Amino acid sequence: MTASHSRASSRLRYVFLAEARKLAAPVVLAAFATAALVALITSGRGYQLAVSRFQDTGLAAGLDSWPGAVALALRHLGTLAGLLAAVGAAVGVAGGEFEDGTWGLLLLRQPRVRRLLAVKFATAVAAVGGLAAVLVLLLRAEGLALAWHYRAHPAHLATSATISPTWDPHTPSWGQAATTLGSVLLVVLVYVAGGMAAAVVLRGVVPGAAVALGVPVVFEPLVLIHPLVPYLPSTWIAGWLHLANRDQYQTYLWNSALSHARSALDGCQLAALGLLCAGATLVAATRDRLAQTSD
Repeated sequence: MTASHSRASSRLRYVFLAEARKLAAPVVLAAFATAALVALITSGRGYQLAVSRFQDTGLAAGLDSWPGAVALALRHLGTLAGLLAAVGAAVGVAGGEFEDGTWGLLLLRQPRVRRLLAVKFATAVAAVGGLAAVLVLLLRAEGLALAWHYRAHPAHLATSATISPTWDPHTPSWGQAATTLGSVLLVVLVYVAGGMAAAVVLRGVVPGAAVALGVPVVFEPLVLIHPLVPYLPSTWIAGWLHLANRDQYQTYLWNSALSHARSALDGCQLAALGLLCAGATLVAATRDRLAQTSD
């Protein structure tokens, strides 16, 4: 029994490593690079606006502290930057075998469909977690550089305001950062589930990425139709993460959907959406005859 358990662990480790190697695909690297670039540009812009307008309670105002950098990096993972990274990782690990027709062959080595999909899902989530750590370091460095720059060269601010060397903006606490982590984790899981569903259902990396990223863009104008706003996933995310209205389009990129006081309901709706995507992935993955007989 011990030998059997050892072989199963070794086989599972091999599958994890095989999935992790897929993260070096161009589509994944491009998605991660774009996400990091979006986070750096918008965070820098948000910090500039915060210090020039003395918005000492804005999220970007605490960018030059560790808790502030962590909280802001997590907010990026819950908005556009996280959507790009999660979808890129999900389609990278889930779409390749269906695109080149090797899914059935993969099942001969690891015949459990649910386990394979779970490994792919966990790999994509872990990749986004790795990006979060990188973002924290990048945002912290950016915050320190911008703080030094604007204190040394106050004339470079967007307005005539000056930043005092003693300016002490509100900085998120570690407790707030931990709370943000719990909320953002659900959003990232939904992003990954959506990306995997698109890649598996459409049997391809590029089609999956196009649909997973294109659907939010198509639904974006609906935020202007007030009766439809409560039914949009982007609104659920804004409510669940308590996105401050002034930080949207200023510190991170989202659709300015109003944050409201029904975050528990928004969280339940997001969880239901994630489960729906996971169910679609499982059904599509077992659609082939070979997969049905192997599971």
